[in-house]
Amino acid sequence: MPAPVVLVVAPEEDVHARTVAYEARDLDVEILSVDLARFPHEAALSVAYDGSEILLRLGGRALPASALAGAWIRRPSAPRVDPAVQQEDAVHFARASTRATFLGGLGGACANVVNPVGSSQRANLKPLQLAHAHAAGLRVPATLVSNDPDAIRAFARAHPQACYKTVSTWRYDLKETRRLDAETVADTRGLSICPTIFQAYVDGGVDLRVTVVDGAIFAAAQHVGEGRSPVDGRLDRVRITPATLDEGTQAGIRRYMAAMGLRYGAFDFRVDRDGAPWFLECNPEGQYLWIEIETGLPISRAIALALAGRDPREAG
Repeated sequence: MPAPVVLVVAPEEDVHARTVAYEARDLDVEILSVDLARFPHEAALSVAYDGSEILLRLGGRALPASALAGAWIRRPSAPRVDPAVQQEDAVHFARASTRATFLGGLGGACANVVNPVGSSQRANLKPLQLAHAHAAGLRVPATLVSNDPDAIRAFARAHPQACYKTVSTWRYDLKETRRLDAETVADTRGLSICPTIFQAYVDGGVDLRVTVVDGAIFAAAQHVGEGRSPVDGRLDRVRITPATLDEGTQAGIRRYMAAMGLRYGAFDFRVDRDGAPWFLECNPEGQYLWIEIETGLPISRAIALALAGRDPREAG
């Protein structure tokens, strides 16, 4: 009998996807990597409903729903359209149609999807993250999301050590978190271009990267106080060590995951001088491999177990 199939939906060069595939080698599943960039120009895509079960056809591979053990939606590529299609609206339409067909078909055919179809898009909304984190009982710094210069200046007066960051990701570059200085506050035109996140600065020398796979929680401490950029630890290579979370924070994380409908999430916390963690954000498709390499935390194994329909806490 053929092994059940786990679909890993990721760019062809994605090292996270390759690592999870390696960790699944002894779990009696077949890993099938799917790059959405192949569709619809290079390969055909079909979803068929014949009254008995859903059938996905990805190029030459037919996958009935009963053959699917799980699927990991890991930062899918943009679908690639026939270059002969030049009109921008037509390209956008073809890409959106392809993505909707694939994700909709996959969500209907497979119950074991990480993250469930549609949940990551919702969970990427940072203002919504802050509301759910607060409701889940996690500590959230005083925050303003705005492009109103007057409101921003009032916030800066109330929080002299404030910092700021983008609401959405920047396509071409990393936009780091920065301190809110007098020059930025005085730039009325720059402040008004689009909403930005302004937060009270949490003074501390440790950031926590907490990666969650279903019931398994993996915490790592990034010792940003030892680097040159205490505001944004992504800019430095600093010491990273395994960490332990208090029960209250773990419970809040689980409430947050349930409220957002997530099975995977990469949380960022800042630990203050009293040792209390403050929620900054949660990336539903966040990177984790550098944490695994530095600490030995078995995150890839946990993801592989979840995709095979097993408890990721077996990873240790």
